[in-house]
Amino acid sequence: MKFTPNLKKFFDLLKTLDEDAFWDKTEAIIKEASDECDFDNLPDRWDDYLDKQDGYFHKGSESTFEFIDRIVDKKPQLKVLSNAIHDPDEDIGIPDYTVMDWIDSYSDDFDHFYIPDLFNRLRRNSKLKGKYDDYVSNAMDDCRESAEERRNPYGYRGLSRSMFYASRKVAASDRSALIRLASSLPVGSSERRAILAGLRGVRA
Repeated sequence: MKFTPNLKKFFDLLKTLDEDAFWDKTEAIIKEASDECDFDNLPDRWDDYLDKQDGYFHKGSESTFEFIDRIVDKKPQLKVLSNAIHDPDEDIGIPDYTVMDWIDSYSDDFDHFYIPDLFNRLRRNSKLKGKYDDYVSNAMDDCRESAEERRNPYGYRGLSRSMFYASRKVAASDRSALIRLASSLPVGSSERRAILAGLRGVRA
């Protein structure tokens, strides 16, 4: 497909932004799954996740136009290009036919080259793959640990039931003193973090 100069400028800039935009969407999906501890629809491998998202684009669950439009709204320079005349030398009877008008009107043609290019670049992006693997793995571990803590709060901490409740009682009685001690320590110090972590444990 031959691009006009304005469309080429738009596409060249878009390719510097779309992978990060795709990751922003992915991060929101991981957070939602983590908040609900529901990973049934979230693959644990980057390639499997990309296959699923690629299918959503082709099935129309998320159109290319909608994806690009979200990026355009957040990037002023891309927005300027999106509103530029698609081809000032082309007479189609619509004098202000813009780049975004063209993408919307020829969405099937645009999808044909843009979607494969985007997902090929995403598959080669080792940085995003590493982030995805770490984020999903950590989120799953956190949910498993939270479930185990709720199921067996004292065993989770390596205590007998009587020791667990005794430790909570002692910690609760000294809570004010610990808070005062923590407030007197430097922010970020290991001692202060240890005390605050212990206080959070008392509340749990």
